Amino acid sequence: MSQVPRRFKISSDKKVGALERADEAASVVKHLKPGTVFDVVGEELDASGRRYFQLARNAGWIPECSRKDRLKVVATEVSDAVDVHASSGKKRPMAGASVAESPEEKKAKKEAQDEETLKEPAASAAPAAPVA
Repeated sequence: MSQVPRRFKISSDKKVGALERADEAASVVKHLKPGTVFDVVGEELDASGRRYFQLARNAGWIPECSRKDRLKVVATEVSDAVDVHASSGKKRPMAGASVAESPEEKKAKKEAQDEETLKEPAASAAPAAPVA
């Protein structure tokens, strides 16, 4: 039986190294940038109790906490893979995330489009004549 992946996000303000195995001394195979959303297909605790998340497609292991600061959480579980882009405030899918819109996202998108449609005629209407 195939397990449904869980979604996590790099919550650190710095890049986080994906390790070749669930071990803080393991080699880094790649880095994930802050805000990156990724799928987790498993998790493991090492002998010291540190938690590691296994990336989908055997792409490595992400530590839950920084390897340099055991109290700093660098990866947190999220409910979807949508990021609010810091400079524009617009939502966009995260790089590498294959995301289908949730029913809530579809509804919000439709409501936003409806609001824009309602605003357009009002913006183009001529101003009312002053009452004498």
